[in-house]
Amino acid sequence: MKYKKIAAILTAATIFISTTTVAFAETPFTDIEKNWAKTHIISVNEKGLMNGTTSDKFSPDTAVNKYSAIISIARMMGIANMDLSEITAKHKELLDKYKVPDYAQKETAFCLEKGIIQGEIEMDKFGAQSQATKLDVCVYLGRAFGVQLDTSKPPVTLSYKDALAIPSMYKIYVDHMIKIGVVDSKGDAEGLFRPDTPVTRAMFAKMLDLS
Repeated sequence: MKYKKIAAILTAATIFISTTTVAFAETPFTDIEKNWAKTHIISVNEKGLMNGTTSDKFSPDTAVNKYSAIISIARMMGIANMDLSEITAKHKELLDKYKVPDYAQKETAFCLEKGIIQGEIEMDKFGAQSQATKLDVCVYLGRAFGVQLDTSKPPVTLSYKDALAIPSMYKIYVDHMIKIGVVDSKGDAEGLFRPDTPVTRAMFAKMLDLS
């Protein structure tokens, strides 16, 4: 009887260790274990939409730059199975003019082609260190989903206290993100949307995962 109890304890311990090992193995980054967006980060990484900043770090609190955001959105739209050589060549002059880094050229060209980035007027705001704001991400994602401004319909009304800080032409994208659950219609604790707030990599992972 004594030996049976010992065997049972050892078996339970083995199962616990095995389960714990699997749980840790499912977390690809060492800096997200206690992060509020952990499940979203793991999800977008498994989908191939976002990579770590190193082999074992995600840097969840670091602001995402615009090129990184565009790359992830292009991946979400399925560019992995596309030949983008012609599109990249078509936009080469603009890509060179704004010194788009090599690692982001094909994705930027794709987003120019699809209207996610709208020509020079928006490319002028890009740069290697340009951080993507909350409004930027809503606009890029909204355009990726084909949301278009319809002037025949009443203008979109948002309930945020700082709604006036959101340009009228972009409110339709924010409204769409609210409808699909990517952003909260009530805003933060102060009722604000804060359109110019830089989006962290954790926040972007959530927005991308819910899109």
